[in-house]
Amino acid sequence: MRVDGHGERMTGIWYATREQVAQAPDVQHAAYASERIDSVLESSSRDVEKLLHIKWLFPMTATLTFDFPEEWGPRYGRVWFNNTPLLSLTSITSGGSAIPTSEFKLYPSSGPPHNRIELSKASTYGLSVGTTPQQSLSILGSFGLSSDEETLGTITAAITTTTATTLTASTSIGVGRLLHIDSERLLVTDKTFVTSAQTGTLTANNSATTLAVTTGSAFIRGEEIYMDSERMLIQEIIGNDLVVKRATGGTVLAAHTTATIFYGRQLTVKRGAAGTTAATHSSGATVTAWEIPGPANELCIAYALWRLLSRSAGWA
Repeated sequence: MRVDGHGERMTGIWYATREQVAQAPDVQHAAYASERIDSVLESSSRDVEKLLHIKWLFPMTATLTFDFPEEWGPRYGRVWFNNTPLLSLTSITSGGSAIPTSEFKLYPSSGPPHNRIELSKASTYGLSVGTTPQQSLSILGSFGLSSDEETLGTITAAITTTTATTLTASTSIGVGRLLHIDSERLLVTDKTFVTSAQTGTLTANNSATTLAVTTGSAFIRGEEIYMDSERMLIQEIIGNDLVVKRATGGTVLAAHTTATIFYGRQLTVKRGAAGTTAATHSSGATVTAWEIPGPANELCIAYALWRLLSRSAGWA
């Protein structure tokens, strides 16, 4: 079993993965460099939020409170979300009394995200102050810039407790991804290389890049594998042949004879992320992941590379 990284340290959700930064040009990645990459990803993600004037981009289930009426006198029945756009509305309480969400209109209507809601002019309800205007309006919903997700695969074993912090996936998943399994969101904070139950043979030659395996479909283009102490990047899969880049991640080119192939499928996760509650999950449960908006992803990678390369140059 091979461990890549250093354990859970992230404090927020990132807008790029460790692997995206590690595989970028001019960055030499090795297990000992993971901490430096994670550090710059954390600060770079927070810089993306500052630049976009938004608290977070990912879907966060939260209850936000507002003063009503606000001191600057908003139009009656209108609430602006400013730097916390609304993705979906669950419930509203005003002055301690619940108001059906059907009584509200969401704007812009082309959303989500929505930047404001308004009480319908045809509604018989009204927003009330309660005992004090301060935080008298409470809104429960999902807030963020985007809730788009992509299906990645499944979990290969049941998660039987709400305190378990590892899972094994059927596909390659980057460190930093925000996963969604059933009703729970989980944040990938690290990964461990485990056996693929397949073996391969390669000579110690940079031109030896075709690795024959038993089942090529078990692997994913773009994921890294280990054979003995050498790390490799799968660049293409042709049937049961993996086309690999040799000696990646600061490892040394070596010969391998019927060597076990390891891949990074065991994930360390933070449970109940983004405002959700930890739950149990059956083996084979579908794993989806939040799709990081493209521009935010590219900007985060750029910030991270700038920080890494500036560090290497002594901030000259």
